[in-house]
Amino acid sequence: MTTGGFRQDFTITSPKLDDMLRRSTRWAREIKPELTLMLNQTGAVNTREMANEAPIGADSALSQSIKWTVEDGDPWPRWVTIGPSVLYGIFVALGTRPHFPPIGEGSGLRRWVRLKLGVAPEDVDSVTFMIARKIAKTGTEANDYHVRGKEKAEGATRKIWREAARRIARRLARRGR
Repeated sequence: MTTGGFRQDFTITSPKLDDMLRRSTRWAREIKPELTLMLNQTGAVNTREMANEAPIGADSALSQSIKWTVEDGDPWPRWVTIGPSVLYGIFVALGTRPHFPPIGEGSGLRRWVRLKLGVAPEDVDSVTFMIARKIAKTGTEANDYHVRGKEKAEGATRKIWREAARRIARRLARRGR
């Protein structure tokens, strides 16, 4: 999955789960489905919250592009990657330095001025130019939608991880391990 060159890494730890995984590489085949489920649930919850926090520009392309992928590993899945696939996602998240953005016909800024601001057709050129001049002087501010989304999902994520650790422990206990 492409994330537009943008990947935000977050770490959520569970000491009990970490300890279980360290001791159980030989049981990886049994554990892998539970870990894959846990990472998919984590991805779904964090993706939903991140999308809810993403700003809506001229359309909802940014929020709709946020997806997750579970990266498989050996002996079990290693992580979940969550992020937008639109190229401008990184610029929304991190902000930009001063630059003069494209303002011609079909440009994102021009479209935003028309759709989001509702500017009359005869005023689109001048409003687009004024906003572009402001961006050329100050850049754009960062929007930490990805951080806010992760923070909102943290409680649910911890619950998912605790439940996965319990299921794994029960599964291994049934096997007498």
